[in-house]
Amino acid sequence: MSRQDPIFSDDEMMMYVDGQLDPDRVGAMEAFLKENPDAMEKVRTWQQQNQDLKALFDREVDAPVPDYLDPRNLRKNRESRMSLWRPELRLVAASILLLAVGLAGGWMTRGILASQDFSASAEAHLAINAHDVYSVDKTHPVEVTAEQSQHLVSWLSKRLDRQLIEPDLSGLDFDLIGGRLLAATNGAAAQFMFEDEKGERVTLFITPNPSGKTSSFAFVSQGKTGAFYWLNPSLSFNLVGNLSKDQLEGLASKLQAQWPAGAI
Repeated sequence: MSRQDPIFSDDEMMMYVDGQLDPDRVGAMEAFLKENPDAMEKVRTWQQQNQDLKALFDREVDAPVPDYLDPRNLRKNRESRMSLWRPELRLVAASILLLAVGLAGGWMTRGILASQDFSASAEAHLAINAHDVYSVDKTHPVEVTAEQSQHLVSWLSKRLDRQLIEPDLSGLDFDLIGGRLLAATNGAAAQFMFEDEKGERVTLFITPNPSGKTSSFAFVSQGKTGAFYWLNPSLSFNLVGNLSKDQLEGLASKLQAQWPAGAI
């Protein structure tokens, strides 16, 4: 490459991965990647991570409607039996059919509704899924390491459009090892990862809070993984790990105190 060839930052490469890079810069980016195998490998890793997360989060939305909730089957079964029923039972049967059709409609639209309405509980399950994917990764658990924490916080703040701070759990024997940018229901999410001397990891999953509402701690679990989530007027927080509920709550309380009113 000549000295005039552009050098792209990690931020710009991530924008390329997310399809947000200025179209006028895409050609130069692709030429840069062809000449820089290390950068190309980094971009391919991010692209694969995005695909893995999308497949994980879309699993429920893509689930087929069960046959027993298909309105056509419900109607067919009802019509085949209606002639055998006494007239006074037909009104009851019609009511049951309407209820079942409503349930089927709810099943089919549940993914759409979830994408439209902000739900702290839904965010918690996204945070748990992301934790389960990355906390076990021995090679690339984070995109940016703690040695570049200032860059990490600046980058994630820009992508979330919130002024974040570096979370600190060192007083509770968990050290920051880095973080990454992820996708969430309402856009971008930041994931910070911590590790103790035994190798146990917890993650803090942060997204913008579009509702502006606040909430106290709530706990959810999925398999062996638990999460405490809470809201302040600006952000949604989820602390996730495979610790006991009491241990996880202690860590969450420490973090909550660091964001008493939220970032702006």
